[in-house]
Amino acid sequence: QAQSVCRCTCCIYPTLGAPMSSKFTADIPTDVGEAAVLQLTEQWHAVSTFRVFYCLIIAGVICMHHWHHACFYRWFVGSGLQQEQRRGLGYAAVRPYGLFELPRLTVAQFHVAGATLVATLVLACFDNLAPRIFLWCAFALYFLYFSQLFCESKAGGHSTVMIPTTLFMLGLASPDSGSVWPLEALKIYLALAYCASGFCKLAGSVYFGRFWGNGTTLQCYVYEAMWTRPGNHPAVQWAQEFLLCSPYICTVFGVFSLIFEAGFPAVLFAPHWCSAVLGAGAALAFHAGIELLMGLDFLSYWCPVLLAFVAEDIAATATVLSAGGGFTKAASAGLQSFLAPAGASTLVTLRQGFDAEPLAVALAGLYLLGQVLVSFSFRDIIGEERLPFSCCPMFFFPRNLFRATPKLFCISGANWRKGGYLDCSWLYNQAFVPPFELRDEDLARLQFPIVTFGTLAPMPEELSFRVKPKYRDQPFVMFTNIDLGEELIGRLKELVRELTEAEERDAWRYEKLLTVLELQKECQALFAARSSYIGPWSDKTRREKAE
Repeated sequence: QAQSVCRCTCCIYPTLGAPMSSKFTADIPTDVGEAAVLQLTEQWHAVSTFRVFYCLIIAGVICMHHWHHACFYRWFVGSGLQQEQRRGLGYAAVRPYGLFELPRLTVAQFHVAGATLVATLVLACFDNLAPRIFLWCAFALYFLYFSQLFCESKAGGHSTVMIPTTLFMLGLASPDSGSVWPLEALKIYLALAYCASGFCKLAGSVYFGRFWGNGTTLQCYVYEAMWTRPGNHPAVQWAQEFLLCSPYICTVFGVFSLIFEAGFPAVLFAPHWCSAVLGAGAALAFHAGIELLMGLDFLSYWCPVLLAFVAEDIAATATVLSAGGGFTKAASAGLQSFLAPAGASTLVTLRQGFDAEPLAVALAGLYLLGQVLVSFSFRDIIGEERLPFSCCPMFFFPRNLFRATPKLFCISGANWRKGGYLDCSWLYNQAFVPPFELRDEDLARLQFPIVTFGTLAPMPEELSFRVKPKYRDQPFVMFTNIDLGEELIGRLKELVRELTEAEERDAWRYEKLLTVLELQKECQALFAARSSYIGPWSDKTRREKAE
């Protein structure tokens, strides 16, 4: 019976991933026990298991968002914006690794690039189809496809930069190797990325003489998100307002964020279960919080790589399932793998991998060295990005809503929590120099109504290179593509006065925070009313176009 079970398993087991390391070499005695059946069943390999899950998830996410990406790109190529002449990574559309320019695709070519990328990711799941070839093809196609979306609201910025690194490491690994060194290399890369981001914030604290984690920084970024990416659900809106008015809780979250990022390399030396909880669980919770509170999506394209921390547990579970062991026994096997004593250390695993595949591990080491040199020299901050290498400098400035520093806020008719829009919530406006400049004619061509307003006084010398001279030190600036009306303009100016004619201690005063919160709600309501009947986005214009 056991022999029959094993042979049936081999017959019905799909070739997808074929993550097996052992083959049948002899008949199994008929009196063999269940444990022997599982032992003699072909084993799922952790790296191949991770490759299958990762490639399928990324392919699925691309398919899920491609319609929005395509709608944006169809508009973008005919928009006439200055940004449309560029292709690259990040909001500045930089050359990948600082090395090569990327071509501008037509709409048809963009669709073909997306379809081919998805196809190569799916084909890379099959061991009997030379997965390394398809992984390298997907690596190249990533740059071709996502470089067209560098300023799109879902795939723009840094949200996708983990994809090429993951494909690079998987492409180096031999499908026949039993070593898990590619997973360890990915964990090291993640540790370097998070650690560099944390040290970037700490370095900003030292440079500006203000501690990043004192609560006012997170409070300020949440308030900005309430303008640009307000929560779609009442619970999210309540959480945003609660954090705005709770600087002490913001302090706790801010300090824990710094500890999580700067201390992330410690997970490499922790027991497996602890590494999985902190490496995968805490990171997933971290990005989920950012998604909910700030509307920035790192869950879709960044977080699938976190499966590297639990790939061995998934492989153990899949091995029992493929042997017909049932879900209960499979879950038990996964739990045993999760709680098992730590195996070889990261360095030992890499050394073993080097003995088996010296060239592959050496190339992976050079790639990791590139991340170290770029991220810990903070090239992103000084305008010399080398994406995908990055220190992830988003939010690295220590902030205070009521401090005398430049502040810009943005209200738009676009839902930047979703894909399909030009993302001008952070960098693109008339005050900035190219490549972040939006001219008057560019504003008129946008798909949505928008107003960017605030103050650029006093202008720190460190930031002045990003701002046109005529806008530096201006107490009030406003850029819009609709007629706002006197009432809304008055409210916007009143809000800026509340933030500038104040003391830094007001960030801890509940009454003051309620005042700026109420003004924010009034401004958003007035903007929604104006944009509903003024300009090309009005209800009347939409009806006329439909007719």
